[in-house]
Formats: sequence, C-alpha cells, structure tokens
Amino acid sequence: MSSSRIAGAITKASHDQWALARRCQAAHIRSLEAGVRTLRHRLSLPLGQKGTNRAAGGYRSRGEWFQKSRRLTTLEARHAAAVKDWRAGRVRVVRGGKRLLNTRHHLTESCFTQPRRPSGLTPRSRATSVTVLSDERANPMASRLNSAV
Repeated sequence: MSSSRIAGAITKASHDQWALARRCQAAHIRSLEAGVRTLRHRLSLPLGQKGTNRAAGGYRSRGEWFQKSRRLTTLEARHAAAVKDWRAGRVRVVRGGKRLLNTRHHLTESCFTQPRRPSGLTPRSRATSVTVLSDERANPMASRLNSAV
C-alpha cells in the first residue's frame, strides 16, 4: 500500500471523527436548549399548579423550585460554553475509545503497573507510586498505553 493511500485513509478517518463530534455537539446543544426551555416554563408557573397532557405543571414546593432554579443556572452556563465552542469550531475528540480510557484510569487493576524503586522518594510517596510497564512482554494494550504517555 502506498504512503499516499495511508495518508488519505488517516485524513479521512480524522475528518469523519471531527464531523461525528460536530454532529454530537449540535445534538448536545439542542438537548441543553430543551432542558432550559422546560425548566423556564415550569419555574414560571405558580407552586403546585397542575400540569396538562401537553406540559408539566409547577413545582410542588419552594425547595424543589429553588433546586430547579439552580439547575437552570447550571444548564444555561453549560449551554453558553457549548455554543461558544460551536461558534469557534472547537470539538472534543479523544484518541482511543472507552476500553482504552477505562484501562488508563485503572492501571493497577489492569496489571499494567509495578512498584517504583524507593530511591529519592519520601516514605508516603513510596507506598502510593507506581510505574507503567514498558517491556515487550506486556500485552499490546500496555504498549499502546505506554506510547500514548
């Protein structure tokens, strides 16, 4: 296979991943807008007002109303950040997948670590520090993890 084909395949995969992230970002913004719209509507109703078949009623207590008003503030901030990223053309794309992420976050349980040598470490850090294995005997996942570091 020629190097231009490999480069083209890599470029296509990168563009496809960016496009997917962009579509997911748009769906996330729509979801946040729907949540904000629902919360604003319910907060505008008097406490305890009954809902209809089409829309929910007001909140049952002042405590619930207060919690939902805080939730509205949080959703509005998240919406503003998502829209800012959308306008800037910024998406969050991560190499790898769920399996790689979970393995990386749980190295000890995945058996990809070994205790560090105690030289130069304090007694407290000796007990908690680990080193990622980098020998050829480790499985391919460990090699991928070590090359990403």
